[in-house]
Amino acid sequence: MTLSNRDRMGKAVELLGSTLNRFLTVTIDSELPDGTTRVDLLRLKDDVRPCQAERAYNADDPSNSFRMITDNIACNYRRGWYPFDQHLSRLHQAYATEVKDICNLHAHMEALDNDAAPSRARNQ
Repeated sequence: MTLSNRDRMGKAVELLGSTLNRFLTVTIDSELPDGTTRVDLLRLKDDVRPCQAERAYNADDPSNSFRMITDNIACNYRRGWYPFDQHLSRLHQAYATEVKDICNLHAHMEALDNDAAPSRARNQ
């Protein structure tokens, strides 16, 4: 049976989740105190939002991982801490934002077509 584009996107998102988890483990978790993980940092960030529904956190969830990169959650934990600047260029961080948006469209069952794709991805 042939995979649909949605199925392909789903598989790509699954691969991204575990890969980003490994990257963030090396980049962030090694800099945190024992017993603290980046998931804890996300919880702390979200706890300050009033009227937020209970969220489930998973280190393999690409949306959580992309939030760490694009929303710079680490800087909220320790002022002036930008752990990704050593590993990702500004362009790579911009790509992370675009991929985060595409993953969000996929998660919410939005249509994924050329109009939804970032312009740089279409021009590659």
